[in-house]
Amino acid sequence: MSADEERVARAGLSRCSEPEDLAVESAVQALGAARVWELVRGATPTAEERQGTAALLHERGAREPAALRGLDTLRERLAGRAAEADPARDLENVERLGGGLLLPGDPAWPAALDDLGPGAPLALWWRGPRPPGDTAHWLGIVGTRDPTAYGLHVTAVVAGGAAAAGAVIVSGGALGIDAAAHRAALPSGIPRDPEEPLVTVCVLAGGVDRLYPASNARLLRHVAQEQLILSEHPPGCAPTRWRFLSRNRLIAALGAGLVVVEGRWRSGSLSTAHRAAELGRWVGAVPGPVTASTSEGPHRLIREGAAELVVRPEDALEAIGLVRGRVPARQDALPGLAGAGEAAETGSPVDGLSEPEARVYEALPRRGGTSLERLVLAAGLAPDEALGALHGLLARGRAARGEEGWSRAAH
Repeated sequence: MSADEERVARAGLSRCSEPEDLAVESAVQALGAARVWELVRGATPTAEERQGTAALLHERGAREPAALRGLDTLRERLAGRAAEADPARDLENVERLGGGLLLPGDPAWPAALDDLGPGAPLALWWRGPRPPGDTAHWLGIVGTRDPTAYGLHVTAVVAGGAAAAGAVIVSGGALGIDAAAHRAALPSGIPRDPEEPLVTVCVLAGGVDRLYPASNARLLRHVAQEQLILSEHPPGCAPTRWRFLSRNRLIAALGAGLVVVEGRWRSGSLSTAHRAAELGRWVGAVPGPVTASTSEGPHRLIREGAAELVVRPEDALEAIGLVRGRVPARQDALPGLAGAGEAAETGSPVDGLSEPEARVYEALPRRGGTSLERLVLAAGLAPDEALGALHGLLARGRAARGEEGWSRAAH
């Protein structure tokens, strides 16, 4: 079997099967993707092929009668979709989008996905300047689609601060916390060099060309052009409810850690957190007001010992192996969470800041807002230096970003 045949076969199987299909995964492991692709398109399996697939299914919990019929049932189930599938066209389409298809074992395949075992994707479609590669410092951030202003602020602080320190923020592109995490990580106001390291990755529940939800289309286009979009579904594949649930396991697996910002008592974010913990990932949760239903999920995780308390970006950075060079002072924690009620220390407003941070802070207006371009001119810094300083100030609660642009945070 050639590499091209394997690629076409896995592309075809990703079109006609759904994620976490134990029968498909068992058949692929027993027979190889190319042979399974032939079988679902009408080839007749041998007795040995039936027995080999049945043995794997039985090992993975299928009862003997179902396991023995597993390969034939699989063929019947996928035959309709397989007849309409055109994997060569899907591969051409993703190349036109500026992406490709990764298979397990490819140099750029995220090895972290292998921890999913039989639930790992058959293949991974990607769109962006380059495929993923090393995920050692990826950090998942998830939460409610209906966040409070507090939740959005906290997300900006944690995601922006973590990205500025070298973490890659992974989320699902949904409304609310997901979108806020992507936005906080994304550089703004300056053209991006495609060779620069990633800062954010979006994992979609549909094809990499299905930028859903539509209200986030502009954000997702930005991610596709300058960062990375991933999906286990081929181009054109529609996002569906069950695909969102399956997608969440990829977010859980891809990150070295996962932070839950806001979510209700039965939020889907909690299932993502538990999946991450099952995979051995570090899990953190940001607390909120004790009266807020939107923080019941994080509070539940913390109370049950399923997550560690996160009150500043450094809590997550330390957990995933990215420790900042300078430990922030206590007042740098998220406003209202650490040091609450304590008097502010006296001294200059720029005490404890690096030189670029101090210059940018002095250039920030107290009211209204200003653009990155104006800050670059006022502070006399390169655009990337100014942006890094802004994210550092954001992480410390010293800068804010609103509709009018950047400003000093209100105290």
